[in-house]
Amino acid sequence: MSVDELRAALATPQDRLTACWTALDLCLRTADAVVWEEGVDGIQALVAADRCASARELLPSSAAASPLDVTPLPPLDVCAGLLDHVRAALGEEARVATDPAHIAAWYAAADHVAAAAIALRGLRRAGT
Repeated sequence: MSVDELRAALATPQDRLTACWTALDLCLRTADAVVWEEGVDGIQALVAADRCASARELLPSSAAASPLDVTPLPPLDVCAGLLDHVRAALGEEARVATDPAHIAAWYAAADHVAAAAIALRGLRRAGT
């Protein structure tokens, strides 16, 4: 599955939560991979990775998927954009959910995703 296919899956109701899990995992791995790169704010990279992990933990275990095998990992701006789609998908899940616990979980996960996207967008600006 490519990043474009993953983005499309985020818009498909029956695939949405699994696509969210997969996208969060991919962006977590991307943020983690750049922690020690020159010109990258390592703290922001760790924040992005942590927020992706926190959001992923709020998804049901049935959404867990095998990590997407993408080599090389996507650029930071691609991941940040993908996280925007994840946030929208989680918002849509919350809008159609009937269980109050699910609604709260999806909105909480969306908040983590928003923070991760902000952190990813700020990584290259640190110290430059």
